[in-house]
Amino acid sequence: MFHDHTDWVRSVAFSPDAQILVSGGNDKTVRLWSVPRREMFHTYKGHTKWVMHVAFSPDGETVASASEDKTVCLWSVPYRQRLHIFEGHTNHVTRVSYSPDGFLFVSGSKDKTIRVWSVCSQELVLNIDVQAEVEALAWATTTKTSAEGGLIAIGMGTGGVQLLRVIQSQGYSRESPAVEVSWLWATDQGAYVPGARIEEVTGLDPANLELLKQRGGVGEPVVG
Repeated sequence: MFHDHTDWVRSVAFSPDAQILVSGGNDKTVRLWSVPRREMFHTYKGHTKWVMHVAFSPDGETVASASEDKTVCLWSVPYRQRLHIFEGHTNHVTRVSYSPDGFLFVSGSKDKTIRVWSVCSQELVLNIDVQAEVEALAWATTTKTSAEGGLIAIGMGTGGVQLLRVIQSQGYSRESPAVEVSWLWATDQGAYVPGARIEEVTGLDPANLELLKQRGGVGEPVVG
């Protein structure tokens, strides 16, 4: 067994090659573990409150950590140092997830927003109001090449789920990863998002679809 954290471990994630495990927890640290050697080999310090979630980049070069201190930290795996502190959320950051190409990551918070950040420029790309506390996030590709931007799934504190389509802007690149989003699907709980359009609604019965329309969740332009 792995031992070294001094309090609850909140999140773990494997590197893409499964040789390294990253963990984060209530002791405010992020730790790297060698899976073959079954030992911890580095501790990142810098968060001032609990680390709620950790994620490895698709290339295994960086780790992102979400914390109750309202920040996301980006850590270099090969150089064992913090690269940047992403600030802007106004409440606990609960989840973080990289885009399939690793150019971006999305963070979710109890401030009822998700934020999309550029890994390269370390700038905010999108700030999206989702009208409920974010408890879960996942960013998945929709193609084998991930060229279409993929999908972001959001699990809400209300019990609802929202699904967004990510659209890459012309000239999209690591240095300029500009994207837009459109709402693809949402459950009836926590689905009212001012300024959001649900382009396609699947899996909802007519009563719930009508409820979304009454709440204004269908037919409004997307804003970020």
